[in-house]
Amino acid sequence: MNDTGNFVLQHQNSGSLWETFSNPTDTVLPGQTIERNGTLSCRQSETNYTKGRFQLRLQDDGNLVLISVNLTTDNANIPYFSTKTTAGNVSGSKGKQLVFSSSGDMFVLRENDGRVPLKGTEGVSVRDNYIRATLDFDGIFALYSHPKNFTGNPSWISPLVYMPDDICLRLGVGVCGYNSTCKLKPDKRPTCECPKGFSFLDPKDIYRGCKPDLSRKSVTRVESVLLADKWVWIGISIAAALVLCTAYYLLRRRRSALAPAGIFL
Repeated sequence: MNDTGNFVLQHQNSGSLWETFSNPTDTVLPGQTIERNGTLSCRQSETNYTKGRFQLRLQDDGNLVLISVNLTTDNANIPYFSTKTTAGNVSGSKGKQLVFSSSGDMFVLRENDGRVPLKGTEGVSVRDNYIRATLDFDGIFALYSHPKNFTGNPSWISPLVYMPDDICLRLGVGVCGYNSTCKLKPDKRPTCECPKGFSFLDPKDIYRGCKPDLSRKSVTRVESVLLADKWVWIGISIAAALVLCTAYYLLRRRRSALAPAGIFL
């Protein structure tokens, strides 16, 4: 583990065999870059560190995007954040790297060496703070800091930067799942709510969506209605059969009465 936070496996000649900076998961640190087609993938929940459904990607066209993905197929949905750093009409304007510089600045570096800074990442002191940028499980890409000299609570300070500003507005139901609504909390993090008559699929993971509330009483009521309807239809069917039988009987009697007169129906 070197001073930048890069964990490196080396061979006997001290060359790198594998390192975390080249294989990021959900976090980047100062001094780290992401090349085209590189990604960050969030974890599934606050406590579940398996791969989640949000990604940060530097696409092959140079555009840095935040997207949700289908975990089964890995197919991407429409981006809910984009730097729009594609080729455009200016030569060399295509993004080639996401750079998190050792000074704490984060930007998309274009082919012509132009820089597109990410909102709010300028001016954070790496001399006085440890800094990291993480794609959180709720789809927010956030910049965190931690004082190098501190007293009291040693946890990371509340995020300095959020992208996007309002994920509920940008992504809607994609944050919370079906039958639920997304609401932005005062700290700009999304939370999910179920409408009346619905409850969370998993109370321990409110981002999975909601299901209708069907109590045993409600189920019994529905079963009673269905059973009543069943007997109504049976009664209608019997009545219809009796009407048809009666009509057929009367028609046969009429034909029998008219037959001696030489009238055939």
